[in-house]
Amino acid sequence: MKPPNNIFETITYGICHANSTTNEGNAQYAILITYLRNNDLYALTEHTYPDTLIDDKAVICKRLISTLIGHGVILNELTIDQMHIIETIKGVTKNTIALVYLLNLDISDERIIPYRDSYFIYGMKMLYNWKYA
Repeated sequence: MKPPNNIFETITYGICHANSTTNEGNAQYAILITYLRNNDLYALTEHTYPDTLIDDKAVICKRLISTLIGHGVILNELTIDQMHIIETIKGVTKNTIALVYLLNLDISDERIIPYRDSYFIYGMKMLYNWKYA
């Protein structure tokens, strides 16, 4: 399986890995990206996705595609400057947004810093089973 080619595919990668193990996420991404790369993206808002794709993942992907098309975005040409649209889509996690920013911006960019700090604290809470930090 080839890695994501652009921001849109990176977001689909994040959708597939959300609330999944690494192996499950990779399997879901392989199914979804193969399907997306072999079909007309602009017709996928109404299409049925492969049966092997978890329903929640398909719903979020349909929502993603519909929202972007509704804003006149060319899916495979989605840019960092259009990420404000992505941030409003239910089901696209903060981790996915942070990944896109991290892969496409300078690490000192102000859009990366809030995610870095909040997820560090969140990770420490999980690691040490802290209730307050």
